[in-house]
Formats: sequence, structure tokens, C-alpha cells
Amino acid sequence: MKNSFRLRILAILMIVCLPLGAIAQTRSSGRSDAPSVVTVSFSFKSAPTGVAGYQGTDGDNRFYIEFPTSNKPTASISDIESSVEIRREKEKSNDQTTVYSVTFQRGTSPRFGPGGSGSEMVLTFTPEDSSSIAVSTKPAPANPNPVISNVMATPAGAAPANTNATNGQTPSTPSQPKPSAFDETREKVNLANLDLSVPESPAFVVLGLTPQTVVRPTSPRQFASSLLNGIDQRGNLQSGIALDFAPYMIYAGDKLTLKQYRESSLRRFFARTQTSFATTKGASEGDKSIRAAVGFHFTLMDRGDPHSDAKLMECFTKNLQLPPPPASISFSPSGEIVLSEEDQKKRDEISAKNVAASEECRAEGRKRNWNKSSWIVAFAPAWISPTGETKDFSYDGGGVWTSVAYGFEGVPGLEKTSQLIFHARYRDNEMVPEPEMEGTFFKQDGLFLGGRARVGNENSSVSFEGVFQRLRRVGMPFDNSSRLAFGLERKIAENIWFNVAFGGQTDTPDGTRKGFVLTSFKWGFSQKRTFQTPNQ
Repeated sequence: MKNSFRLRILAILMIVCLPLGAIAQTRSSGRSDAPSVVTVSFSFKSAPTGVAGYQGTDGDNRFYIEFPTSNKPTASISDIESSVEIRREKEKSNDQTTVYSVTFQRGTSPRFGPGGSGSEMVLTFTPEDSSSIAVSTKPAPANPNPVISNVMATPAGAAPANTNATNGQTPSTPSQPKPSAFDETREKVNLANLDLSVPESPAFVVLGLTPQTVVRPTSPRQFASSLLNGIDQRGNLQSGIALDFAPYMIYAGDKLTLKQYRESSLRRFFARTQTSFATTKGASEGDKSIRAAVGFHFTLMDRGDPHSDAKLMECFTKNLQLPPPPASISFSPSGEIVLSEEDQKKRDEISAKNVAASEECRAEGRKRNWNKSSWIVAFAPAWISPTGETKDFSYDGGGVWTSVAYGFEGVPGLEKTSQLIFHARYRDNEMVPEPEMEGTFFKQDGLFLGGRARVGNENSSVSFEGVFQRLRRVGMPFDNSSRLAFGLERKIAENIWFNVAFGGQTDTPDGTRKGFVLTSFKWGFSQKRTFQTPNQ
């Protein structure tokens, strides 16, 4: 009887235990000893100022959270079955400061930063090799580290988790390229400013006082000035000054990002629009007049615009690096990140490398863009005082013109060294000094058609131009003539360019051949931003 009872008890135990054993075995086989993504959230009573996090050293697999004792947090773990353990470090704590330690599994990298609310800090442990480690099947928090997802603390000797610099998400595989410090959605257009040659002032063009008649088309500088001196095409001494600026770039250049610029043709049009003002003074007995003009220059197409240069953006992306994740971080009362001395040193080294790399990218961009194809249109009204006195100023007609440049894109041997420019201009009601009678002027209309060839590099070039002129005194027939000129342009310092042109006119109505020599110093300013390595 007793044996029968014992057998019954044993059978019942076997019936109960076998399924439980199978369940346990199934659960054990479905769970890996490999580390999983675990998040520890610390909710403070008030804003977590003075909170610091740092990694243990010498094989210590603990992460330490230090905070003011008066602002103790509550903590929660996303996976209660993980090996993460939180405890108070009595030896490191005192009346003013409390230190918590969080143990974690080997093979994970901790990240510490602000959480979803203003009083929350989040510590996330991520497997170092997510492609070969079984991640916990439990759903991860919706937004474990939304504010500063790229502020990390990494164990000594461990490779940092690969984090996308633009949106803070961790890629699914570590084989993806290391994220770049360059982000065109954040960087302003002035990062891509290059010291290319300063364009001719539209106000000088309508006054007929540019060294070359054929205007070179290009996008304008943010601000530029030109000083001119020499003998003009009529044989009179001239001196003058021009001031040019791009209104939209002055107003919004420090707000406009490269991505916004590249994606909007309307923004590019306004950014490339130039306004100028110029005044000149005759210095000979035959011409003592003062002239003034206001010019407007519109760039319709510019393949040499560095702000739209995809290769320049690619160079920035490839060569600008993020600093390594800091081993420890803290926050100032204002909420700014405070790095340790060692972390700051590493960041400064990367920053110096980034500055040098950005300059190399710009240098390559100058070589690539100095002679690219472009197209501009412009117009300008003018005023004149024949006597040289301001009270005698009167309207002096105006001009309209267009220039198209061809940069031999795709043509070996010419693509990097040469450029052809074609120019057409109409000028009406211009007051011109009478060569036979000093102090008298007559009105003249003019049509100019010409071409110009440039050969050189990003720092200097020589050019030769030929211009057909069709001139007419008001009320009289047209007279045709031609003008030939040789010019030199040279960069003599950062943002300072020197131009000189000399030549002469042939087949003039009076049968004379007048020569001219005009020189100009052009200074152009476009704020060139030094790349600022972002915090990590």
C-alpha cells in the first residue's frame, strides 16, 4: 500500500516537473549569455546640474554617476533580468556629493546623457559588435538618449559605438563608414568660401573704366572694393573707387546652410546678386568731370560656385573627423558639456587636424573652380558732373550687358588652364568729353561685342581680348572701330588682387590710334569660417 502511494506521488512529480524542465530548457536555449541593449534611467528631483559620469579604470566594469546629494535621483532598468546592478559607493560619497556605480556586462559600451525630460539622465549599454551579439528581444526604450546622443563614455580599450553624426542613431552594423564631423544641414555657406578672383565692379563697367572691356562672369564676393588709376580709352587720366556687396549674403550669410543653398535655386539667385557703387574723377585738362554709377549684377549660372561644389562637400565629408568619445563628462550649471583635461586634449588635436583638412579641401576647390563656365547679366544707371562740382550732377544714361564664360569642362589640357568669355553691352546717352574742345561734352550711344581668352591658374592669369565697337553721337550715323587689349591678373595677398591692362583702339573716326593703360587693386571679402569640430 505504501509502495503504491509512493509510486503515485512519484508519477505526479514527474508529470509536473518534466514540462517545467522543458520550459526552462527552452527559455535557456532562447537566451544568450551575450550582452544585450540595456538602459538605466535616472530621474532627478530637479534639473541635473553638476552631474558627471565616468568609466572605471584598470578593468573595473563599473560606470560611476556623481551628483549633488541634495538632488538624489530614482533609477530604473529597462531589462530587470540583465546583469546590470546599481549601488551606492559609500567610500566615494559624502554630505555634498553622492556616487552611484552601475555594473555592466563585458562587451558593451556605455553612453551617458540627458533623457527625454529636463530632469532625467540616461545611461545606455550597447553591445560593441551588434552584428555578432544576440540583442535582447525585449523592446528598447522609445528614445533612450534624445538630447546628446553623441556624448558617450567608452570603456578603456573598447571601440566606440558607430554613431551617425546627423541624427544620433546607432547603425545596425559596425561595418558602416565612420561618421563625418561635416554636416551640410548644419554648416553655413561661409565654410565653402574660396579666395577666387574678385569680379569686375558693375558700376565701373558702365563708366567704361574696367581694365578689360570684356567682363568676366562669376559669382560676387560678400563685400569687395576696387581702386582704379590710369589713362582711359579716350586718353584722359582717371582715378576712382568702387564698393560692391551681395545684400542677401550680408543679411543671411551667417544663417544660410549649405544644404539650404544647394537645394533652392531662388536662394542661390539672391545670394549671387551684387550691388555696387562707384565714383571716378577725371585728372586731365580735357576731362575734370566727376562720374558716379550704381550697378546691379545677377549670376544666372555658375559652375564654379564653391557653395554648390559637390566635390568640395565630398572632401569635407571624407576628411573632417569627429573626436573620440570622452571617457567622462560633466555639465556646467548652464548645461554645457565639460570635458576632462585628457579628453579636451584629444578633441583639440582632432580640431587642429580638421582645420588643416578643411584648408586643403578649399585649396583643391580653388584649383577646380577658378575658370568654370558661368553666365551673368547686369545693368547700371550713371550720373555725371562735367564741371567736377557736386551741384552740377545730372543723369548720364545707363548700360546693360551680359557675359558668358566657357571653361572647357571635359576637354583635356584646357579644362584646368583656360577660359573663353563672350560679352555684349549697350550703353546709351553717355556724356563724352570733346577731344577738340576742352571742357565740352557730347552724348554718345555705344554697342560693344567682344571676346576674351584667359590662360593661367587659380592665382594668376593672362588674357587677350578683342572688341568691336559701334559708336554714334546722338543724331549722327554710327562709327565702327575696334579695341585690342592685353591684361594680367595676379593674387598678391589673401583676398587682394592686382589687375593691369594696356592696349589701343583702331579705326577711330578721327583716324587716331589712342592707347590706354588701366590698373586696379581689388580687395574681396567673404567670411571664411574656420571649421568648428562638434562636441561628442
